[in-house]
Amino acid sequence: GEGCAGCHEQVRVAVVGIHHRSVGQRRGVLGRRARVATIGTNLKTAVKLALSFGLILALMVVVSYTGSSAAQTMKANQEATYAVDLETLDRAHAIMEMRMYIARRVRDGIIQVDGAKIDAAVRDVDGTEAKLQKAFDELQPMLSDETCKRALDALRRAYAEYSPAMHEAIAASPRGDYKGDIPRMFAAMDKGGAAGDRMDAEGNALIHRAKENAKARAELTDVQYGRSRSIAVGLTLGVLFLGILATWIISRAIATPLGKAVAV
Repeated sequence: GEGCAGCHEQVRVAVVGIHHRSVGQRRGVLGRRARVATIGTNLKTAVKLALSFGLILALMVVVSYTGSSAAQTMKANQEATYAVDLETLDRAHAIMEMRMYIARRVRDGIIQVDGAKIDAAVRDVDGTEAKLQKAFDELQPMLSDETCKRALDALRRAYAEYSPAMHEAIAASPRGDYKGDIPRMFAAMDKGGAAGDRMDAEGNALIHRAKENAKARAELTDVQYGRSRSIAVGLTLGVLFLGILATWIISRAIATPLGKAVAV
């Protein structure tokens, strides 16, 4: 009887030990699973936070690039307007003013009888013509618009007829005792007048085209500015939305573990 009781006690102790070991193993497995789940949750949260902040940074970079690109484009258009269109206008106006000055001095040379005054008028005409040729040469490489180039070429051809006709008119006009060659003078004046009218027409066409180019470039700048502003506003709203989303994710990532800890 006592031997059987001892055997029963040994069996009970062995069974209890096995039970405790089994419970301990199950608790260990559950603990490892809980740690793995916690790590997975933390990884998911970290990935969400990284993606949110990554998108925010990417959109901020896009916003900065868009603004910088728009500013550079507007600056380039403004520089082109000042360097090409307005400079073309200034030089075209200067050419037309010199053409009118030459016409006045030719008239002075024709109506004068005093030889010294006629020679002074001719010198003024020659000096102004040298400046006019220089203005033509400086304006030519500045033009990229085909209409402006054609107008300048036509202006130069008209001037090539205008200048010798005006000099001939002065040479055929009366001077001192010289009665002049009146028919030749009037013929030269008619030829020069026709060439001068063509110069005026082509010069005005050049000025008008330069104004149109400046206006078109200014309108293009306004359109690009409006488009860039719309893109920047949209991207800014996107950054704001992602900021709100990231804030919500962070609050969830902090509040959920705290809630579980308080519950325990």
